[in-house]
Amino acid sequence: VMLYTTSFGERRIRVHSLRLPVSKHPGKVVASADLDAMIFLNCARYLSQCLSKELKVVRESVIEDCVKPLMAFRQKCATNSVGLALPDSLRLYPLYQLCMLKSALLKDTRVAVDFRVAEGMKLYNMPLSDFSIYLYPRMFALHQLMQNHGEKTSSGTTIL
Repeated sequence: VMLYTTSFGERRIRVHSLRLPVSKHPGKVVASADLDAMIFLNCARYLSQCLSKELKVVRESVIEDCVKPLMAFRQKCATNSVGLALPDSLRLYPLYQLCMLKSALLKDTRVAVDFRVAEGMKLYNMPLSDFSIYLYPRMFALHQLMQNHGEKTSSGTTIL
């Protein structure tokens, strides 16, 4: 229920009712989490926090955001109390959170302000499919590559 005043000065009551499906199994909800979307939304939040808070406080919130969901999952959903219990969808969550600390946006060493802002804008405007690869690049063992790896095909794609 919301009480508001129209532009004509009339007082009105607006009633909203919304029915949302819920689950009795929070473990299944967590297991279906989209890791890339979570990391991107966290990064967008850190970017906005960088504008109003000290970098040290933002870096601490990255670590807190890494620990809190894992603790909540362990308390509410995990059946095995030995070791770190994570669903498969969130196995790389701590890694990506800590990789964010190594990015130029949140690095605690001396980084020029304009470079930090450019990094933030690049991360914020990056496609979601490229975001996790940017934070944690893929690596290839050079000794296992064939002769034609890295060459362009006739269609313009690169052989990996």
